[in-house]
Amino acid sequence: MFPEFGFTVHTKQGKRGKLNLLKPVCRQWREIIDQGLKVDPEDCPYWYEERPLVSLLASAAWRCPSFLAVQEYSTDKTAKKKEDKGSQAGRADLYLANKKVGWCLEAKFRRLRPRTKKKTVERRLRQAARDAYRIEHGGVKVGVCFYPVRFRDGTEVDGMRKSIKGRLECLKGISDALTWYFPEDQFSELYSFEDGDWFAPGIITAFRLPRPADKDYVYRPKKGKRQ
Repeated sequence: MFPEFGFTVHTKQGKRGKLNLLKPVCRQWREIIDQGLKVDPEDCPYWYEERPLVSLLASAAWRCPSFLAVQEYSTDKTAKKKEDKGSQAGRADLYLANKKVGWCLEAKFRRLRPRTKKKTVERRLRQAARDAYRIEHGGVKVGVCFYPVRFRDGTEVDGMRKSIKGRLECLKGISDALTWYFPEDQFSELYSFEDGDWFAPGIITAFRLPRPADKDYVYRPKKGKRQ
């Protein structure tokens, strides 16, 4: 099927962006998730939304020798609207750097269920890449999207694994690098959240270097279609 932890750079663009150098950070990211699960078994550190998930990645970077991480830092960005020229002051979600390269990251998140549509999965990652495109200074611009995966109570483990494998294959087609972590014990751990009981077996994090097509990306869902 797939290993419980993985990191892969699978495009030439990803290699040009030196995303392979983020592998030590992703390994520490896995260790931090394990630590969180041990400290509070009734909670799930990767279940939360964008800001806490960015914090996990930043914490992982600080645990790596010769890495640094800065969250919510000030930077100039190109104007959002085409008619507006020049730059405007703004903030970027995360800056990571080692002695060789720096990465300027803009982040999004989307919880994945079996019914989550492929277009919705792609939309969030491309929105992150679009926002990264606007950063004017710094290092390599990267869009990152966190995808915590969840399944309803009663879902069989084989069904979960099959669904996760499909998500990984889908995201490889639209990203430049992926990391994921699905601890074996989490497939049998049921959590009570605000909207019911869910299995939360793990999380996928996708990285995308902005393409020219991402610069003005706008998603327009069809009327009456639920995403």
